[in-house]
Amino acid sequence: MPDFQLMPARLFVAATGITLLISSAARAQSALPAAADTGRIGNQVYTYVEQMPRFNGGGTDSIFSYLAKTIRYPQQALDQRAEGRVFISFVVGTTGALEEVKVLKGTHPLLDAEALRVIQSMPAWAPGRQVGRAVRVNYTLPITFRLPTPAQVRRFNRN
Repeated sequence: MPDFQLMPARLFVAATGITLLISSAARAQSALPAAADTGRIGNQVYTYVEQMPRFNGGGTDSIFSYLAKTIRYPQQALDQRAEGRVFISFVVGTTGALEEVKVLKGTHPLLDAEALRVIQSMPAWAPGRQVGRAVRVNYTLPITFRLPTPAQVRRFNRN
């Protein structure tokens, strides 16, 4: 299991020497549904509900931890010095399974594919609830891939 240090809105994965920034905007968009929508549950996809979905029973810390263990910076992307932010959108279904996983905005095909792979491999979440019922909730997760600085590389190579 890699060692990592959690900092506000970013995560340094010491085991790989790679910095991943995960914005606190990992929560779903905060637009409230119309009052009439709270009575209709069905197949509607919400952006904000009374009880938001939770990953592994926790908040963003559990998402950060999972991403730190799972994301691998693609070697070809490292060789090409590719970095940037990938926005992944997905729906947490009524069973907690992730549905409709897609790249909303990519930065590099290799980074996009890695972010997509990691999100698709996530275990089920605790579903969101509206009026006491499990509902589908849309999430957008921005993941920033940043190349290590020369100082980080030197420190990594010393250990």
